[in-house]
Amino acid sequence: MLGKRYIFTIVETKSNKAYSALINRSTIVIIFIVMFIAAGILTIPLTTSIHRIRNTIEFTKLQKENQILRQAYDSWKERINYIENTIEELNIKNNNLMAQQFDSLPKPDIQLGVGGPESMSRVSILEYPDIKKTDKNLTKLEVEIDWLKKNMTDIEKVIARRMDMLNHYPSIKPVEKGWYSSGFGERKDPFTGKKEFHPGLDISIPEGSNVMATADGIVVFTKDKFIPYKGYGKFIIIDHGYGYKTLYGHLSKIIVRKGQHVKRGQIIALSGNTGKSTSPHIHYEVMSYGKPQNPINFILD
Repeated sequence: MLGKRYIFTIVETKSNKAYSALINRSTIVIIFIVMFIAAGILTIPLTTSIHRIRNTIEFTKLQKENQILRQAYDSWKERINYIENTIEELNIKNNNLMAQQFDSLPKPDIQLGVGGPESMSRVSILEYPDIKKTDKNLTKLEVEIDWLKKNMTDIEKVIARRMDMLNHYPSIKPVEKGWYSSGFGERKDPFTGKKEFHPGLDISIPEGSNVMATADGIVVFTKDKFIPYKGYGKFIIIDHGYGYKTLYGHLSKIIVRKGQHVKRGQIIALSGNTGKSTSPHIHYEVMSYGKPQNPINFILD
């Protein structure tokens, strides 16, 4: 079978020349075997290239996923740092508030809203369910912290206002010593003997004793000239805000001036015996929105 021979003829069309070759069957088989081996050898690098392309595509995909995860990690790290710092800040503020012995306000049982557009990088990150869930929890915590910060600011404003009100509340005696010689309300006039309404508190004290402002405020009136045995003599009126005013009468010397800001405990005058007075003392009044109040109800010391 392999001994058979075959003639292969090739004709050139332009010159009509013919070329013939005598090849036996075994030679043909060898040629086919060589071609098959060559094809196999050529296929190996092609297959390798295909695998490489597939690996490159997979690697690129893994790189992209790794980049997304890195973005998520960096974002979470920054947000967690923000949360930790804010919580520490809120704890410090809370401790300060507790130190001032104010009751803490209860947290309302409400669902804090979360929403808003996402950037493209965050959208790509949120394609992963686990990342999306964690991101949602972080966002919820951030919203809650923002609410706590605002709430804490509101509390601080309320406390600051309360502290300001306390500072402007006439809560101390206008003199350090002395004794109460006449109280608030109906009494007999020491000059006429008739019943009259006494709108303040008389405190007997040696002439020239220090007279203090009983709360923070602004001096709105001073009277240095007087008629003997008439009126309050030399006196001062201080406006403390929040509807409160105080009056200090029968003074011997006024130290402050009209329009001056004064603090609780600041010396504003010296006690005396000017005006309608039987002996050295200070006449002290507290008014709330223009109505006389019993000073005893305000004095805490």
